Amino acid sequence: MFTTGTEWTTAVTDLFNGVVTLIPLLWCLRQKPSTLRYILWAAAFGMLALMSISGFFIHGFAMSRALNDALWCVMYLLLMLMLSVYVIAIKYDIDGERGLRLFSRVNIAMAVIVSVLLGIMNYRFPDYSFVLFSIYGFGNLIYCIVRLVGQLRRRPGFRWYLAGIFIFIIGSILQSIKAIQFTIAGWPFNYNAIYHFMTLLFMFVQFKGVRVLGNEKAGGASL
Repeated sequence: MFTTGTEWTTAVTDLFNGVVTLIPLLWCLRQKPSTLRYILWAAAFGMLALMSISGFFIHGFAMSRALNDALWCVMYLLLMLMLSVYVIAIKYDIDGERGLRLFSRVNIAMAVIVSVLLGIMNYRFPDYSFVLFSIYGFGNLIYCIVRLVGQLRRRPGFRWYLAGIFIFIIGSILQSIKAIQFTIAGWPFNYNAIYHFMTLLFMFVQFKGVRVLGNEKAGGASL
């Protein structure tokens, strides 16, 4: 029923990330007043938690190739929507509601289209699906980096967002190194576990940024 080896370790690290990500999600939901900013960040952290927990089922349970492919199609949609909500939340922190509605509609529509393409490629051209995902993902991250760098002098708290993005990029690069294999206390880990660790670190740094920027906007000191 359950997988073994690095697949099971990958599943456990996914589950751990999903549970821990509930901390910033609940923090955002408990903020008073409940502004659009905190709703967006709650959605971003919520999508990350949902994606991680979904990864636990994909990696943790033995299943047929057909079912695994179908679940990965769902995972692609979650990945794209998580990325979209994340980018939308960053845009809101930079621009407020100016142009947010149109930007959100276009970004989410693109996320759905790309997730459908990824699902098709997963069946027809599996070797190229990761390439499309990488191009689309890094395109969004470059947009965020350019916008954030331009705002650093005005709002230095954005450095936390940039740090989080670069941690995520490093994690993605490490995940591509398939030779990474090691064992800790009898648990076998590989490149996927490293990626999940970097994702967890990204989440904590990003959460720090959300709190710092909330204080800056309110005129308070950084945490």
